[in-house]
Amino acid sequence: MKQLRLSLLGFGTVGQWLVEALHRQQAWLEQEFGLVVTINSVATAHHGFIYRGDGLDIPTLLDLVATRQPLTNHPKVTHWTNVLEGLQSTGGDVLAEATGANLRNGEPGLSYIRAALALGMHVVLRVKVLSPWKDWNSSLWHEHMVSNCGWSQR
Repeated sequence: MKQLRLSLLGFGTVGQWLVEALHRQQAWLEQEFGLVVTINSVATAHHGFIYRGDGLDIPTLLDLVATRQPLTNHPKVTHWTNVLEGLQSTGGDVLAEATGANLRNGEPGLSYIRAALALGMHVVLRVKVLSPWKDWNSSLWHEHMVSNCGWSQR
């Protein structure tokens, strides 16, 4: 079995949907792809960053959110109030970045993405807009996606 350690930043609608989908499809992912996805960390702006090396319990996470309890009430977690420090301390295989977007500068997500890439993590984005990321050449990115991936913007 292949192990994949996932760090999820943002636990609103998108983050909760992702967690629920992974939980529902866990057996299928194992059977079809030999893949075990473990959510090792979750972070929000209000609760900070929680981490558990052997994985967070998904039903517990969803129950904490549904009952408006702090994520730090999850058993056996290490907690950082600063999300970036938690990410840099724990790493993982994949970062799923689903935080709110600041349209001026892309923060805090841009800093999280840069930190994850520096740690050698793969990054999955829920991107609303690329324009705040001034250091990305959007015309080259668009040309690459159209010519190499068959993607076109409609």
